[in-house]
Parts: sequence; structure tokens; C-alpha cells
Amino acid sequence: MPLDIQRIFQRRQKMKDIFSEADYVHQEIADRMLERLDLIRLSPKEIIVYGWQTQAETTLLAKRYPDAVIRSIDAIADIHKLPENSAQLVISNLALDWENEPKIVLQAFQRVLVNEGLLLFSTLGPDTAKELRDSFAVVDHYPHVHGFTDMHHIGDALKQLRYDDPVVDMEMLTLAYDDIEGLCHDLKTTASNNAETDRKRGLMTPLQWRQMSAHYDTLKTDNYYPFTLEVIYGHAWKVDRPEKMPQEITVPISAIKK
Repeated sequence: MPLDIQRIFQRRQKMKDIFSEADYVHQEIADRMLERLDLIRLSPKEIIVYGWQTQAETTLLAKRYPDAVIRSIDAIADIHKLPENSAQLVISNLALDWENEPKIVLQAFQRVLVNEGLLLFSTLGPDTAKELRDSFAVVDHYPHVHGFTDMHHIGDALKQLRYDDPVVDMEMLTLAYDDIEGLCHDLKTTASNNAETDRKRGLMTPLQWRQMSAHYDTLKTDNYYPFTLEVIYGHAWKVDRPEKMPQEITVPISAIKK
């Protein structure tokens, strides 16, 4: 279902002063994503960092490429207004999963990349928050967790957009919480709580909360509440290829009539 982008923006603005301190997940995944640059020979002059909060990525990139100009673009901004062929590297950390049309954003990234420029991104897959999704499902039929895009669909989108050598891989991370309240606090503090347009408005009843918690209790491992993150990493190159010339047609002279 579509996300309420305006609602997401309002929440992020409200939490922006404490986001960088609270969202250790964002920072950890940024670090893991940028480690992939160790295996890539690249000396970018201009880098675009696209996302909701980009401090972690910008800091790490400044250390890695001290001579590069780094432009941080908020995800609510219109990336389509950026100049074409302007960056050798585009970075997007955990931003595509907050987009209603991630393929359109991938296309915009391609437009701003120079020839042989690199796109590097991370996003979340459908197994993310599966414990919370399953626990809320015993209460009602409303969506309480976002529907995330499958890794293969992202790979297909890159191919359809004619990115060169797209590589998409995935890893599972599990966060351990002492209680559900701590988990919900982190989701709220980082403005990562439910923003589906058809989400249930209003608070849950005490009975519903107990039902949800009781189901989550059955999922505990080693006395902690697990919270799964399916993290998808991807990179691809923009390569401008000349249009194929029409095949040459040979007509014998005997076939030419006056």
C-alpha cells in the first residue's frame, strides 16, 4: 500500500535533532555499505548523498574522498531538478524503502550520474520486522509494518533501466531487545513507525496490546525479543552505450529496376 510521504516528512522533521544519536542501525548499515567501496577503484570529484538523514554517510565519505565535493540531498527534495551528468558517485542509504516509486528514484540517480559513474545503495527487504508484523496480525487486519520491496524486484528495476553490471546482495541482521517497549521507542524516536496510508488511526486498546505482546513473547530467543532486518545492498554503473546502427542490407544489382 502507498506510504503517507507527508506524514513521514513531518515525523522526520520532528525527530531530526535526535535522529543521528538514536538511529545506530542507520549508521551501522552506512558503514557496511560504504565498505564495498574498498573493492572499487573510483576517484569521484562530486558525490551526491540522498536520504532522510545523511550525516553518517557524509562523514565517512569525507574521510574516504577528502578532495571530493559532497552534496547532501534530503529525500523530500526533488532530485529530478539536479543537473544531469553531475556526479561520479551517488549514495543512498535506507532511503528507497521510504519511496512509493523506488524505480523512479533509481532512474533519477541514473540521470545525474556521469558516464561510468557509480550508484551504491542500501534498502530493506520484506522480511524486515517480520516478528512485529506477525504479532500485530493476531490483533487486526490493518497494516502495522511497511511492505518492503523484494531484492529480485530491485535487481529487475536496475536491468530495466539499463544500469551496467548491477549487483544486489542481502544479509540478515537481528536486533535484540529486552522488552517490546524499548523496540517501539526506537521506532518512534527514529521516525520509523508505521506510515501506511491505510494504517489504523488511534491507539490500540490495552487488550489488543496484551494480545500482540503475548504473541511476541512466543518468539523470544535467549530471553530477548528479536527484531529482524533484511538489509539489501546494491551497486551498478551508468554506462552510456551508442545506439546500434541498423543492419546493412545488400541488394544485388540485378534486382534494381529502372
